[in-house]
Amino acid sequence: MKLSLFSLVVLLSSASVFGETQTVAITSEGSTVAEITVPHSANTKVTSAKEKTIIDTKDMVLDIWVAPKAKTVAEAIDGLDEIIKSEVLKFSPASTESITVAGAEGKHLKGKGLEADDQDPATADVVVFTVGKTVLVACVHGEGATAVKQRQPMLNALKTVKAP
Repeated sequence: MKLSLFSLVVLLSSASVFGETQTVAITSEGSTVAEITVPHSANTKVTSAKEKTIIDTKDMVLDIWVAPKAKTVAEAIDGLDEIIKSEVLKFSPASTESITVAGAEGKHLKGKGLEADDQDPATADVVVFTVGKTVLVACVHGEGATAVKQRQPMLNALKTVKAP
């Protein structure tokens, strides 16, 4: 009995140290095109609509779009204003770095723009990448340094992206 209780305490302690996670399916036209693992809590909220998935955790609000017209990362970057316009307007990258997501090379763009809802000045981090033949765009953004604060949680989540 004592051993069982001890095992239960160790198990619960491990869960609180490592935290809960959940796997989120990114879909396009009803099919899963990628999966991402994110921190989970009672406040985690996932919303999907058409070609966009929003993952809202305590550390970030991550928008992920499927870019169905783009066949490459470069094509998605060329059409980025159209893809992210529901969240960020007039995005102007100050830097672009290579990044690996799901075993493929992508691009991490950091810059400024305007919040789509109220046109307040904003920062945004955008990662464009492919999973299989699907091009995806991930973005964290917000007024002030919000994107900078959400950058690491986004990059941590993107390390978990995989094909279904």
